[in-house]
Amino acid sequence: MEEFHREMRALADKLLELFLVALGLTGEQVAAVESEQKIAETMTATMHLNWYPKCPDPKRALGLIAHTDSGFFTFVLQSLVPGLQLFRHGPDRWVTVPAVPGAMVVNVGDLFQILTNGRFHSVYHRAVVNRDSDRISLGYFLGPPAHVKVAPLREALAGTPAAYRAVTWPEYMGVRKKAFTTGASALKMVAISTDNDAANHTDDLISS
Repeated sequence: MEEFHREMRALADKLLELFLVALGLTGEQVAAVESEQKIAETMTATMHLNWYPKCPDPKRALGLIAHTDSGFFTFVLQSLVPGLQLFRHGPDRWVTVPAVPGAMVVNVGDLFQILTNGRFHSVYHRAVVNRDSDRISLGYFLGPPAHVKVAPLREALAGTPAAYRAVTWPEYMGVRKKAFTTGASALKMVAISTDNDAANHTDDLISS
């Protein structure tokens, strides 16, 4: 597990750089962001091992309730029994993610949506059970230290105003808890303006 953690942290650093490049940042800008923000250097990681027993009537059971991850991004490694589903629009539907040998799924989380000012969107997903086989998955979650305020990077604004206020991870989890009890959207609750296009649009969606 320690060896796996070392390799995954290195992979997370590479992926973070690719995300920043996808936002249009040059190599110098990526280096400047890391020098100033120290995002890669300070990212924290947790690992969840999940077991979903087979179920004779999958329609009457749910493996994991639909949700978005709260942190930056998550690597998901799953066994060859599919069960991870992503919600897609146009038309609204759940799409099963294929279980590809040797491949990992990457889910963007809420705080990364805030960090990129909505240019990357968090992924609404769930897990379902299988009628004939057990399913195993591993989630490797990455996010900021608890004391660090997360706000839109100025390099990600691209001439648009910031769509979200700065929040720490614990503060945001408190907002999510309140949103869960009221049926509201946690991301909209930390948006600077609910009418702000950067907080609500989907036209420039980079990742879903």
